[in-house]
Amino acid sequence: MKKGILVKAALISEIEPPTKISEPIRQREIAIQTSEKYLREIERAHTDANVAQQRKMQDQRVRIVAADTARTNAIQQVTRNNKSRSSVHNATSK
Repeated sequence: MKKGILVKAALISEIEPPTKISEPIRQREIAIQTSEKYLREIERAHTDANVAQQRKMQDQRVRIVAADTARTNAIQQVTRNNKSRSSVHNATSK
């Protein structure tokens, strides 16, 4: 009968693999992280461009509404002036 310790699992820490093995793995991880970073930057640039475009369109809509309002006000003013002139003209010709 054998007596002793039976090890079913062991945690091994502080192992440093050889550079030939670890360096390609490290470089691949760095490349993945760099790629993800650039993709996020590109997506951010697209988002910023869309926001700028939306702001320009909003400013344009505001200017269009202001121009339409000014045009409508001018037309109303001319119409009022013409009515008051014709009222004065009709009153003096009688």
